[in-house]
Amino acid sequence: MNLVQLEAERFAVFAVCDQNWGCPVLACLDAAEGQYPAAYQDMRTILFEEVPRNGVPTRPRKWIKRLKDPFLEFKSKEPPRVIALRVIFFQKMENTAIICTNAFLKNGKAPDWLSEAQQRLAEYDACSWDEIEIRYLIRPEKPWRIH
Repeated sequence: MNLVQLEAERFAVFAVCDQNWGCPVLACLDAAEGQYPAAYQDMRTILFEEVPRNGVPTRPRKWIKRLKDPFLEFKSKEPPRVIALRVIFFQKMENTAIICTNAFLKNGKAPDWLSEAQQRLAEYDACSWDEIEIRYLIRPEKPWRIH
């Protein structure tokens, strides 16, 4: 399994990558940046600042939602539209590792995110530590560089 570490302070935020180090979460952020700059910037703040410093809040916040256990989502909206940028994730290692599985732009009904997220969770759980390769996001600014 390939993971890219987006940011880490007290908590580490990772995103799942494919075999060629393509990252669907970063690709979705790229797609959102030009069209929905407020949602994009809010999500960057969540993934690269708020969560690495403070972890996933246990109390409700406007930018987090519990989904089907064990999945949660980070969400940001583009005012005044109803477009929302969503990042699905699960937590491991006593909630200090946040693993983002997929992301999408929601305008009305959400796409079927569950099967993809479940597949990535099952893959993670089936791996031993030596089967997980972690690379690092060199610059959290664009263009994304994974090393």
